[in-house]
Amino acid sequence: MIVNPNRGILNAIPGLNGVIDKILANLNGLLMAEHNQDGSHSIIHERDRVEPMGTVVLVPYLAANFTANSGATWTVALADQVAFWYALNGMLMTLHVGIQTSSLTVPGGSTPDELRITLPNNFIVGGTQKAFAPMLAYDAGTLITNGIAVATPGKRYIEIHRGYTTLATTFWTASADQTEIYGSISFVIATQ
Repeated sequence: MIVNPNRGILNAIPGLNGVIDKILANLNGLLMAEHNQDGSHSIIHERDRVEPMGTVVLVPYLAANFTANSGATWTVALADQVAFWYALNGMLMTLHVGIQTSSLTVPGGSTPDELRITLPNNFIVGGTQKAFAPMLAYDAGTLITNGIAVATPGKRYIEIHRGYTTLATTFWTASADQTEIYGSISFVIATQ
């Protein structure tokens, strides 16, 4: 038996020192996986994800990522997507988007109140409550001061509204190269 004078009474219990040494070795291994000797931090992978925690992941352009409701068509060209990325920290996703000079086709009688941005990698909004964030938006070239992004649990997309209140809905206007969206939203994701 190894006797460690710093452990006092623990030396009297046969085999306990070995158990304590194993526990300390495991704790040291866990701490060293996150912290380097010089005090800096290692890259941490969580939830079996490929990307390290907090890594900014660029979303490649795909026209199908951008849609609208009520029969309208939101056309976002490759050059219109100036920013589209996300980062994960546990079950929290921060999604950032910048769309410039896109177009919106609104058929007669259509009243689109949502532009939709598909979440990357089949993520689904989780939790039990909606998340909201202000967005800078231009509708048919006019600055919208109350643009808002909404993440609704169970959806695979983020909604962008011209205005979002329980009292009234405002609709997006048809435009050629004059619909723009800029901003970020953070929300809970569902377990994958």
